[in-house]
Amino acid sequence: MQAQHQDHTHPTPAGVYSETSNDLRAAFRVATHTLRLWELQGKLPPAIKVGRRKLWPAGTIERLMAEATRQAAVAASCEQQEGGAQC
Repeated sequence: MQAQHQDHTHPTPAGVYSETSNDLRAAFRVATHTLRLWELQGKLPPAIKVGRRKLWPAGTIERLMAEATRQAAVAASCEQQEGGAQC
């Protein structure tokens, strides 16, 4: 008798929720507790739970990377202003 393979993936709306905590941890090189903190601080959009997994909206990593790049550019611009003016 051949064992049946069980598919443990859960369907989600196509492309709507596709990024896992592993994806986010790898992209930002942070620990799971950092993701939890970011959730509490509102830095991450709401996730959905599928079984034991959390899924974030597609594009979350791209949006967070773009925001971090923008913030770094603003900080660099502030440092270059004459007289150390506050931004």
